[in-house]
Order: sequence, then C-alpha cells, then structure tokens
Amino acid sequence: MKRIFGRVIAAAILLSALTVPSGAAGASRMTYAGHVQEIGWQASVSDGGTAGTVERGLRLEALRFSTTAQTARAHVQDMGWQEYRSGAATIGTTGQSLRMEAIQVRSTVPGEAVRCQAHVQNIGWMPEVGDGEVCGTTGRSLRLEAVRLRAVTTTPDTVLSTVTTVGDVGLETAGRATLAGMGAANPDLVFLLGDISYGTTAQPFCDAVAESIDDPFGWVQGNHETVPDSDGPLTADFLACLPATPNATGSPAIEQVISIPGARIITASAQEGYGYLPGTAALQRISSAIDSANAAGVWPILAFHEPHVSVGLHGPSGPESKALSELAIAKRVPLVLTSHDHNYSRHIIDGTTFIVAGMGGHNPRDLNYTSPWWPQTVAAYPGAPSGWVTLTIGQRTIAGQLSGGAGPDAFTIAR
Repeated sequence: MKRIFGRVIAAAILLSALTVPSGAAGASRMTYAGHVQEIGWQASVSDGGTAGTVERGLRLEALRFSTTAQTARAHVQDMGWQEYRSGAATIGTTGQSLRMEAIQVRSTVPGEAVRCQAHVQNIGWMPEVGDGEVCGTTGRSLRLEAVRLRAVTTTPDTVLSTVTTVGDVGLETAGRATLAGMGAANPDLVFLLGDISYGTTAQPFCDAVAESIDDPFGWVQGNHETVPDSDGPLTADFLACLPATPNATGSPAIEQVISIPGARIITASAQEGYGYLPGTAALQRISSAIDSANAAGVWPILAFHEPHVSVGLHGPSGPESKALSELAIAKRVPLVLTSHDHNYSRHIIDGTTFIVAGMGGHNPRDLNYTSPWWPQTVAAYPGAPSGWVTLTIGQRTIAGQLSGGAGPDAFTIAR
C-alpha cells in the first residue's frame, strides 16, 4: 500500500547525495594552484582561495592539486571532458593555449563534499555548486577565468516526505509514461505544475491519473486550464474528476497551501489577471502563507505555472510571475517550482532555487540560448526525453533529483 503522507547545455549538473554542509573543514583540506594565460603557474591557495584571475580577460588553462582527497577532471577547449584524475594531479593543459571551460571535483573522503565557484567569461562569478557538479559552462565556448574550491563536512539528514512533480504532461505516450513513473516512485504527493492535459475533455486524463497514481495528488492550474482554448479543458472540468488534495486549504488548483511532512507547498496562479502584483491582497496572501510556514518550522515551497526565471522559449513570463518570483527572493523561499516551458532548467538567485519542470511529455521544446537568465542557470536541458523531479524533504535539506531520463541533475538545498 502506498503511503498517505508520512544537445545538452549545462552550466552545472549536481551529483550530490542527501547531505547537508555542517561547516568548513580544518586547515588546508583543499590546496590547489592555477595555470593562467601569460602568467603560468600561480602560487597555491587553500580552502576557498581564488585560483586564476578576475577582470583581466585571461583564460585559466590548468589546475594543480597539492592535496590528495579529491578526484577531478576538466572540460577543455577543442577536447571536451578529460578523464578523471585522482590525488595530487593536474587537470587541464599547459603549453597548448587552450582554455578550461569547466571542472568537476569530487571528494574521496567519506563524510566530505567539495564546493566550487567559477568565474566565467562574460558572466562573472556563478553560484557555488556542490560535490561533482559542473563548475563553469559547457557548450558555450566561454573561458573559465578563476575558481574557488572548499571542502565541507556532511552529515545525513532525516527524510520526512517525498514529492514527484512536473508540468505540461499531456496524454501522448511520453506523458502517460511520466504519470506511471511518478506514481511508481511511491511519493507522499504527486504534484502537477499546470497544463496537465492537452485533450478535448478532462475525463481521459482523470482516467490516466486513476490508472497510474494512488498517492495523494495535487496540482496548480496552467494557462490552458485558465482560459478556453484549443489545448485542453478548464480547471473546473478537471476538479470534477481528479482526486481531491488531502491536507490542503484554499482554492483547489488555484491558490492553496498543501501540507506534507516537513513542508508546505504554496500555490498561486501566475497567469495575468489573477492579481498577484505588488501591493495586492493576493500577493499579500502568498507572503503570509510563506511567513506561516517559516513560523511553523517547515519548508515553504512556492509553486505556479508560468515562470519568470527561465531559459525556455516562453520565458520570462509577465508581471504576475515576476512579482511572485521577486517575493520568493525577498522572503528567501528556498524553492520555487514552475513549468510552462517544455524543458528543464534550474537557477539559483540570491539563495532561492528556481526550477522549470515542463518536460512532462507534451511537445518538448528547445532552450532560449539568449535568455537573460543564463548567468544564474545551474542546469538546463531541452524537453526530450520526458521526466519529472523527485523532491526528498528532510529536516535540514531538500534534495532534488531529475528522474525519468530527462537529464542528469541533482541538487541539495540546505537551511
């Protein structure tokens, strides 16, 4: 019995376990030196020191480790990814005038993880990424100019609940496989992020949900459910046949607070016309719900359909999405879930992680490679193949995993 609540473009791809930083390590757990264009080998730095240069337009060509507690590799101009090298080794190249574009560094010590921050041409300092994550960029021909590395101690967290989530599903073969996979994961909540079906009536989709999912179920409406169009039924049609969401208050599929162990999913309708603009009562309700979750000691997770933070062809969306996104950043909401763009991306802005999970199965789309949000992008994949995001809610962490074949991405958000 299932529980009742109890072409790749990647700025970085996190491969971390369910762990939480518990503070910086002792002296010199990471010691390394950079080989820089026109300079050569620099002096070694340790534990968060900068290897390379900033604001000089010089490429970082190689990185040499003095410590032995890591394995690492570099993505090099005209070469791609090198093999991993362990211990006191050198990654990248010297004497060939080739730029490093990204690195991946993993700790080899149990209970430790490596954090990496990259300074990249035309971008500057990117968000810090975790153990094994791509630090820098690939597929964009941008030079890595500097890096900072540090080791942290990790301790296991207590799992409180799990959620599977995605949007833009549909009833094609891929969408049905997504529903089946989300249900088979045996989560505490299956949560859909809008534009859930593209059929002419709601009942076939409701039947597909009933066939694949007997977990608690919830969703937030998308633009196709909001106004009549040729791409699907309206919210009221789905509410008539989809299962009700347990432990939820508010207006179903529009503005709700869904309580699961360790977290509250706060939904809003980001489509224009629903009133979530600065100074409105609707935005204040969302703000109050965030405050209430924090006061209760649980994670506030904000969910709406149309993203403002996106590298998809649709985004960034309009003023409703912008206001909700800015509220999330101001309130330090740890995680914002959206879809609408039929692909996957993850972004980190001032400590808030924004997920676009629109790869549910219907009409996969490419990315927008000129989007202004690329500097904050941590991982991005076109929509095919389809998949979903699995969230593991812990006391101190939210761990996310891209599931179902949509691409390798995993992340951990810590308090």
